[in-house]
Amino acid sequence: MDSQAEVERLRARVAELERELADRTERANVAIAAAQDRIYWLDKWRVDPNRVLGSRAGQRAFALAERPGKDDMMTLAERWRPWRGVAARLLWAYYAAAKAKATAVPV
Repeated sequence: MDSQAEVERLRARVAELERELADRTERANVAIAAAQDRIYWLDKWRVDPNRVLGSRAGQRAFALAERPGKDDMMTLAERWRPWRGVAARLLWAYYAAAKAKATAVPV
């Protein structure tokens, strides 16, 4: 194979990769725009999904008689610092499994 043919093959591959990158970027931009739109409307309606669903998950996970408020959830979460994000993921997985009456928690 001569060098000119190799250069042309590499240029074609670069063009292919650029098209693929542009396509993936476009799909990512569409997904981001959709997520931003959902967040916009939740904020517009003054809905905090983490507070609403977190309190339900917290109520179920800790077997509380009433749904905990924001301050109660912050108090419960404080003992998990600095792993609160991990704890939140586990809490959501537990809540989803419990709501679906699953026998195992998908983590």
